[in-house]
Amino acid sequence: MPIAAARVFQDDAVVGTTNGSGELRTNVPMDIEFHIDVSAPGYVGFGATGSVRSEERWTFYLEPVEP
Repeated sequence: MPIAAARVFQDDAVVGTTNGSGELRTNVPMDIEFHIDVSAPGYVGFGATGSVRSEERWTFYLEPVEP
């Protein structure tokens, strides 16, 4: 299920929020390691670190916070 309005951080800076389809496009540095974090109210945040050499699509799956 897509999550709209999830906040996306790149190296601790907010790069935006996801749209109604749960997507956000951003530019990242080529061949340089960076970190992406995604968080939304009511969900456990998720992050990943990596580097890219070409255009890529990363998908993050957030789990609901258990009551």
